[in-house]
Amino acid sequence: MVLVLLALAAALTLGLLAQDDPGYVLISRWPYEIEVSLALFIAGIVLLLVLAYAVVRILLRTVQAPRDIGRWQARRQHALADQATLTGYARLIEGEWEEAETVLNEGLGRGSTPLLQYLGAAYAAQQRGDFEARDRYLSHAREHDPEHLEAIEITRARLLERAGQIDEARGVLEDLHEQGVRHRAVQSMLTQLLRVQHDWPALENLLANTRDLRVLPKPELDGLRQELQVQRLAGEGDPGMTWSKLTRRQRRDPVLQAAHARALINAGAGDVAERF
Repeated sequence: MVLVLLALAAALTLGLLAQDDPGYVLISRWPYEIEVSLALFIAGIVLLLVLAYAVVRILLRTVQAPRDIGRWQARRQHALADQATLTGYARLIEGEWEEAETVLNEGLGRGSTPLLQYLGAAYAAQQRGDFEARDRYLSHAREHDPEHLEAIEITRARLLERAGQIDEARGVLEDLHEQGVRHRAVQSMLTQLLRVQHDWPALENLLANTRDLRVLPKPELDGLRQELQVQRLAGEGDPGMTWSKLTRRQRRDPVLQAAHARALINAGAGDVAERF
């Protein structure tokens, strides 16, 4: 459209100029001679240029058509995958596990959030009780998005814990901890799993290095240390000896005092517990 307007403007300009001095162009090649006005010659040149440009544009569009169609299809698939992700997560919230997994699979690995698709499908599969499918989705997530490997492994640990696979979940978290991952989620989950398994020596080793647990809130750390001391006092050793190893501040803790009294009673020293 712009070129047509420019051509018309050029033709109009030439027409105005030709009123005063039309000029002429002579093309001679024996035995022929062609003589035309200068304005008509220039108008013809402009017209030929416009036609040539149009032909080139048509040829280029024809050549580029497959690529453009491919890009359009990719954008459409991308949009459909995003819509499938939103619909799939809506079904997850509603508790429709089979439908959620089916919808998420429609755009699996495509769209702007493939990681969310794989993790959502893994959660839906676990809710159906299909642990093999869950692990397959998580494996695909690691392959397609290695940049978020830590988030994938944390999700894997959460799913394993929810499924009652405590040993497997602990193994995942311990591997992350050994790799230097110090996210709060990893540390909090690992300490809680050690409590669930009553692995007090492992929890004590973990708490020995406060720097490794620096992201945990102080009240949570204090609670873990207190629980560890309670388990020590409830052990099979001499209650008096165990109590004597506590600091003065710890011996003023009512929770630890109660634990010591119970340990004395369990050891058959009720009179000592009463005086205490």
